Amino acid sequence: MRSRSSGGGGRSHSSSGGGGRSHFSSSSRSSFSSSSRASGPSHHISFGGPRHIHHGPRHYGGPHIHTSVHVSGPTGVIIALIVAFLAFYCLPLFISFSNVNGAIDEITTSYYYYQDMINYAKQNTAYQMKGVVKGIYQDYNYDDAWYLKYTVYNPNNKYQTYVTEYTFSVYTEEDISKIRLGDEIMIAVDSPLPPIFDSIDMNYGNTTLDEDPEYQLYKQKKANLTKTFVIYGIIAGSIFAIALTFAIKAAIKKAKNEGNDLDSSSSTSTTTTDAKPKTQYCAYCGVALESGSNKCKVCGARNDK
Repeated sequence: MRSRSSGGGGRSHSSSGGGGRSHFSSSSRSSFSSSSRASGPSHHISFGGPRHIHHGPRHYGGPHIHTSVHVSGPTGVIIALIVAFLAFYCLPLFISFSNVNGAIDEITTSYYYYQDMINYAKQNTAYQMKGVVKGIYQDYNYDDAWYLKYTVYNPNNKYQTYVTEYTFSVYTEEDISKIRLGDEIMIAVDSPLPPIFDSIDMNYGNTTLDEDPEYQLYKQKKANLTKTFVIYGIIAGSIFAIALTFAIKAAIKKAKNEGNDLDSSSSTSTTTTDAKPKTQYCAYCGVALESGSNKCKVCGARNDK
């Protein structure tokens, strides 16, 4: 990270406004990994390196099952709106929630990893070295957060650099007011001899997890997402209740209409049956007369009553 002199007090400030060391990139900055420690010199101490989390949606292999539901009418429109609500709002929110939880786990793992390194250095002073402050920066991602750039030199050769690294953004403005460029700070290292793969300022041991600005940021994000989940849940529940009520009313109305149609059909059938003329018979020979005729086709008699 590049820096520039502030022109007053001998401090330097971040020119880009970016943050200092991050729990998500600490291992990559120091070129440290568990495997490299395992294969390195025996004086390196392994603390189980921080994990890397994957931001964004996760893609799983296997067959993709596509389902489709064909609905029509007002009920179908409401169901389509519910599906759209779940697809475009709830699903991305769930993914964001999952990512934030993953970030909190990553920060927690990184925090305890460096606490272990510091505690080991306290018990084994050979793993403590003096670092020279090379830069003082304000982290504009958080409120009142500052971080340092330090370099650890060979104690027997001030021109040989062991490691150059950044601290986490855990310093306040009050802390920074007591620090100047060129000051020495104690650094916990993973090896008393070069090569040094990882290091952290001993002052970080005085920081609790809840005081870590990066941890606070993601905890706040989680709280905001939780509130949004509740609000969306209320909205989705209301839409579902309205849709269910509408569907029940539509079903009752349909049943009534079908019942009315059945009654109408039955009434029409009865009326038609009642209106059918009765068969007339010849009063003289008893043969059925033709419909609409009063003359017998057998005996020729007229049946005028």
